[in-house]
Amino acid sequence: MTSWVVLFVTQVSLVAAGRTRLHRRIGVLGAVLAAMVVFVGVATGISSAVRGGGPSNLAGLRFLAVPLGDMLVFSILVGIALYSRRRIETHRRLMLLATLSVLSAAIARIPLHFIATGGPSAFFGLTDLLVLGCVAFDTVRNHRLHPAFLWGTMLLIASQPLRLMLADTSIWISWAARLTR
Repeated sequence: MTSWVVLFVTQVSLVAAGRTRLHRRIGVLGAVLAAMVVFVGVATGISSAVRGGGPSNLAGLRFLAVPLGDMLVFSILVGIALYSRRRIETHRRLMLLATLSVLSAAIARIPLHFIATGGPSAFFGLTDLLVLGCVAFDTVRNHRLHPAFLWGTMLLIASQPLRLMLADTSIWISWAARLTR
C-alpha cells in the first residue's frame, strides 16, 4: 500500500512537471502494482480473519467484508481509470478516488479514541470526509461536478453500508468461512 501511495504521488508530480511521457511509461508499473495491491489486500484480509479465530470467529468473518469490499472498490476504480487513461480528466479523478478508497484501513489504525471506539462509522466516515473534500474542491475550482467524481464517489460511499449489511447475512458468513479454511 505504501508503494501505491508513493507511486501515486510520483505520478501526480510527473504530470505537474509536464513529464507525461515518463508518467505513461511508469503507468504500466502502476497497473501491475494495482494488481499486487489487490492480491495482497485480499490475502491480508483473509489472513487477518483467520488469525481472529477463523470460521468460529463470527466477528472476524463479518469484518472480512470490509477489506474485501475495499479491494473490490479499488479494483473497479483503478480498472475504469486505466481504461479511461486517454480521457485525462476522468482518469485522474478515478485514480484519486481509488487511492482514497483504501485509506480506511490506515485511518482505522490511527490511535485516537474516537476512531478505536467508533468502528466502521468512524473510519469510513473520515474516509468519506476526505473524498467529499476533494470532490468539493474540484467542483468549486471547475464550476461543475465531474461525472467521474459523481459516479466514483457514489460507488465508494454506497459500498460501505452495503458491505456491512452483507456481512450480517448467513450467505456471507458461509462464504467467508470457506475463504478462511
